[in-house]
Amino acid sequence: MLRRNFIALTAVGVGALAAGLPGSAEARAEAVRPVLLLRTQGDQTVVAGLHDALDAHGLARPKELALDRPIIFNPVALRALLQQYKGYRMVGVMDDCSAILLNSALMDVRARVLCSGHHIGGGSENAPSRHIFSASSRVSGITSAAHDTKGIAWTRALGGSLGLIAAGLWVPRPEADLAANAGGTLPDATVKMASLIADL
Repeated sequence: MLRRNFIALTAVGVGALAAGLPGSAEARAEAVRPVLLLRTQGDQTVVAGLHDALDAHGLARPKELALDRPIIFNPVALRALLQQYKGYRMVGVMDDCSAILLNSALMDVRARVLCSGHHIGGGSENAPSRHIFSASSRVSGITSAAHDTKGIAWTRALGGSLGLIAAGLWVPRPEADLAANAGGTLPDATVKMASLIADL
């Protein structure tokens, strides 16, 4: 009888203690970081979706910087730019080549990449799309979310998901079975882009 009471009380005590520790659900809420948005041409609807997500939660829009050729193709200048924003959460939307160069610079400045995605789809409002992400467990479910556009353009839906991650509001979830999204063909006129989110 005494042993059973001891075990029960220990379980209650440990549970109460855990509720106040950083591992608990409340304490796991991310500290809000300022957001830096690195942009290239052709990302307007993605950025609009990101702004929609931040606006819906009453959050400030990110500081925006254009990733132009003199910076992206100069590793020293790119590293220097990233180091100016230490402590920021960076969101990048760009072409695949720029993403490769940015990934290299992020490694050099010891940034922590939360997710990296490659996206292709049609340019019209309801066009199909395909998405491949490498993501940390903190942003699990991003691939499923990118395919579930809820009736809006895939680029705007993608921006909304990136905005939630940038703001620390993303709720990790299991990835859905994406076999249904694997069929069909994409239209000839396609939009291709890459995305990155990293803590600088």
